[in-house]
Amino acid sequence: MIISIALLQYHCIHAYSSRQQNEFISPFRIIIDGGSTGSRLHIFEFEHDDENDITSCIRRGSTKAYVPLTAFARLPSQFHHLDSSDSPPPPLNATHVAQHLLPLFQHAAEIIPTQYHSTTSVQYQATAGMRLLDYEEQEAVYDALFLGLIQDSTFVFESMQRRDIATLSGDLEAFYGAVAANYIQGLIDAELNINEEHAHHGPLGALDMGGASMQIGFVPSHSTLYTTSEEECDAPTTTTISNRLDEDNFFSQSYLAYGVDQFRERLWDSWIEEHEREKTCSANIIYDPCSFRGYERMWKGYVLHGTGEANECTKKVKNIMDFDNISLDGESPSSSFKVGGVVHPQVSGKFLGMALFFFTLDCLRHLSTHEGLKKSWPNPSILELTESLESLCSRHWQGDLVNIRHNSHEYTREEVLPERCFESVYLVTLLRDGFGFAQDSRDITFTYLLNGDEVEWSMGMAIASFAADKSKSTFVSSNNNMIPRSQEVGRGINKSQEVQTTLEDTDVVVPHHPYGYVPDQNFTVDNRCDILKDVSYFCTFR
Repeated sequence: MIISIALLQYHCIHAYSSRQQNEFISPFRIIIDGGSTGSRLHIFEFEHDDENDITSCIRRGSTKAYVPLTAFARLPSQFHHLDSSDSPPPPLNATHVAQHLLPLFQHAAEIIPTQYHSTTSVQYQATAGMRLLDYEEQEAVYDALFLGLIQDSTFVFESMQRRDIATLSGDLEAFYGAVAANYIQGLIDAELNINEEHAHHGPLGALDMGGASMQIGFVPSHSTLYTTSEEECDAPTTTTISNRLDEDNFFSQSYLAYGVDQFRERLWDSWIEEHEREKTCSANIIYDPCSFRGYERMWKGYVLHGTGEANECTKKVKNIMDFDNISLDGESPSSSFKVGGVVHPQVSGKFLGMALFFFTLDCLRHLSTHEGLKKSWPNPSILELTESLESLCSRHWQGDLVNIRHNSHEYTREEVLPERCFESVYLVTLLRDGFGFAQDSRDITFTYLLNGDEVEWSMGMAIASFAADKSKSTFVSSNNNMIPRSQEVGRGINKSQEVQTTLEDTDVVVPHHPYGYVPDQNFTVDNRCDILKDVSYFCTFR
């Protein structure tokens, strides 16, 4: 109740003050990715070139606080001692919830010129970590966060509204990832208009894999984005493409249970159930074809002993996949495909494979002995990926991989190396049998950088929001009418900077890298990554 009254008072006062401070419409947008290991703030500027009449979206900076918003949620175990089950949970401390983000906003205030502070758009979008909480608890955390920010004297972004803090749907996350990929590649402009020079190729699709979920977004061949005309009965049918990218044209889908960590644990659990049904004589040992030879780990009281058999691992993976279209011989027998109970159209066009699709399969390229894969990277065929699996998984842990575990691969940490066999088999199986990419297909480019910029959904959201607002506000920063560079603080920054923040009861300090990884440095994140896995790169970068 206290938080609700405070929010109402703020909105009444803000409605008046915002009318008084509308002299400078900001060309900047702040998008915050609320992941399971922290919140990453991105600053984008939309700069207009008057001479060429082109608007560009430029990343001006990124910074992260390594405290997850889920850390502030009230779990049932925290108030089980209350006398009545009907008693409300203890109230959240708004100041405590917001304090870890204040350094990020102070950093943004140094980059964005002062006259734009009060009109800069701010949007906090949480991903899969917050999706795991009840809706009421999500809203309670967001209420406290908003109140804590607006009550702090150092918070200068007055245009922020409570509705700007929310949980991002998985489908929109997939779409925004595709928008970012197409923009960075130059296939669309900042208003989602398709570049005429590339229109015949169609937009890029996007594949994104994390620990808890994965996303796919692409334009099906039958989409209304494509229009067919036939001038004469005997004339060939021609296909053209609409001049604008739109969410309605995309098939965008998020699969919450299909991230590598959750799927792997489901796989292990299925083995335990099978083992206990059969009551074999091997006591508590289960042979694991999806781990390197000789590698052992404990899972729920059982020893999983790696045998490194990629073909057998593929069969095990398929056994628990919710596919109507799979076949154990590696062929996709149907033109209708289903993943996670969702029927999807036949994949079409070119794709970018991002996040774990890149990190894992680049490790497959590096550690396998398949020369064809090495030569064709980053556009290998599905067949080349499939043929590379055995030479990776059959490697021995003792006497081989354990000796290079500290520097086995540029994008593979020591603690993640043992998972690369399973991840590789799972991803290739998902692409081939789940999404139906043909064996000879080279339609996927595996990458995490395009033209030197990260491909991530926050940029796509900034662009989509800008395009939607264009009809309401035509102001963007003009390169012929810019404020003097001497008055701009921190302009031109295009590299992520770190703001390390911790809570007294949360020990989460991670060396900074755009994806939570620093070559030649070891680090750990606390067990929130294990409990609240996210599609966020910071928790799932492997």
